[in-house]
Amino acid sequence: MMNLQTEQIRAMTLGADRVTEEKDGLRFHRFTEEQEAFYHETSPEDFYIKTFATAGVGLAFRTDSRTLALRVRNSRGSSRKFGFVDVEVNGEFLPRTVGSAEDATGESAGRFDLGEGQKTVRVYFPQLLVCTLYSLELDDGATLKPLKPARRMLIFGDSITQGYDALCPSHSYATRLANLLDADARNKGIGGEVFQPKLALAKEHDFAPDLITVAYGTPRTRRAVAARESWSQELRSVRPRRR
Repeated sequence: MMNLQTEQIRAMTLGADRVTEEKDGLRFHRFTEEQEAFYHETSPEDFYIKTFATAGVGLAFRTDSRTLALRVRNSRGSSRKFGFVDVEVNGEFLPRTVGSAEDATGESAGRFDLGEGQKTVRVYFPQLLVCTLYSLELDDGATLKPLKPARRMLIFGDSITQGYDALCPSHSYATRLANLLDADARNKGIGGEVFQPKLALAKEHDFAPDLITVAYGTPRTRRAVAARESWSQELRSVRPRRR
């Protein structure tokens, strides 16, 4: 089996601001360093931890490999412990073997039969856990071509946007919307969050969105309503041409 290198994995990653090499594997960051620092300095610890959950993060590529093997380690990324890694081949999902409907924290590994010939493969990481990728392997000599969606998108929101309480990451509203629009979407959803004007000012690294969605709702409704206009003005001031 061919163990994919960091740069190969970075090239086919969607939904992440950056991918960092940690002592225990590759860590995917959907928030920028500036945004992570903002949550660390101004929000409850629970919110800060949620920034590291891999909501909306995944891999997309074309390959002729018959086999895909991966190993991950999941840790706390919300109040939920369940989660799965979804693997989709040409629009069809393979049996879910990496993860648990009860407690998916800790190490987990799986081996998937992708079938013969060239195919499109998508890997979806858990939206409510912090998923660290230890290894990703394909058949020796297999071809590999990263897929690039037609659009770029920012998705701001609360628990529904982060993916509560979809059992599988591919079922979450934000991921389904991104797939429908053929977008590389950065999911900025935080469970329990409300409008945060400073988030609109934080620039994404080499990522100019074609689309922006904003969906904040029930959590702390009064505060959300009071902050909404300020947040909208900030968003329009830094991204005046975005929808």
